[in-house]
Amino acid sequence: MLYAKGYPRIIAPHALIRHAPPLYAPQQALIPKVEALYAAPYPLIAALQALIGLVPPLNETSQALIGLVPPLYAPQQALIDLVLPLIHHAPRI
Repeated sequence: MLYAKGYPRIIAPHALIRHAPPLYAPQQALIPKVEALYAAPYPLIAALQALIGLVPPLNETSQALIGLVPPLYAPQQALIDLVLPLIHHAPRI
């Protein structure tokens, strides 16, 4: 199988495109747009990175409060697991 670098479970879309049968013209026109999305930094990720940089380190009280937060439901945890790698692997601006 074809895998994206650094993501063993995610198939690289650009690799699939190169091994696909010939495309119709409308489909072919979409390829540069999709590849540009993968190459360009996402505005939301850049905004999140900027906000993370503004957050001061947690003091003992904040850390204690975090310990009181109940465990997340599976859908919430799944969303966090999806977003965190995007933030960590996004290009810095």
